[in-house]
Amino acid sequence: MNNTNALSVFLVEDSPTYASALKYDITSNITKNIKVYESGEDCLKNIELNPDVVLLDYSLPGKLNGIGVLQKIKKRTQNTEVIFISGQENLEVAINAMKYGAYDYIVKNETAFIRAKNLIGKIAEHKNLREENKISKVYKMLFFLSWALTILSIIFLGRYMFA
Repeated sequence: MNNTNALSVFLVEDSPTYASALKYDITSNITKNIKVYESGEDCLKNIELNPDVVLLDYSLPGKLNGIGVLQKIKKRTQNTEVIFISGQENLEVAINAMKYGAYDYIVKNETAFIRAKNLIGKIAEHKNLREENKISKVYKMLFFLSWALTILSIIFLGRYMFA
């Protein structure tokens, strides 16, 4: 039950060519619901749309780099997973991204698109499992509530019918 088409993805990438190629790959294989932003500030202006995934470049135009955008996203929404996809092969940058709550860090190379799609798929699976778990809890609660009402009804009827 991997419903990735329901996923909402923000792609924050300042290279129009790279953004276009990655968007094409994701919309062809994962989800049609993807929005592209050239800066972190543009992404943050729309974060109230609560995307499931943000693919975030580290080096961005404007006042905020990827880490700054990540920190602001995590302050505003806990349900959005952020995947860094960056040309930075610096281990310290990757560690900082993870420290501030990134789901994963991908270096832009020949396997980056494949890794991004795989990670988005994992996020979709986790989202579906969380939703199924919530539904299961509701059904369990309703089941036990119906049993409690049945038992209370039997007790109530027993007292008044035999009193």
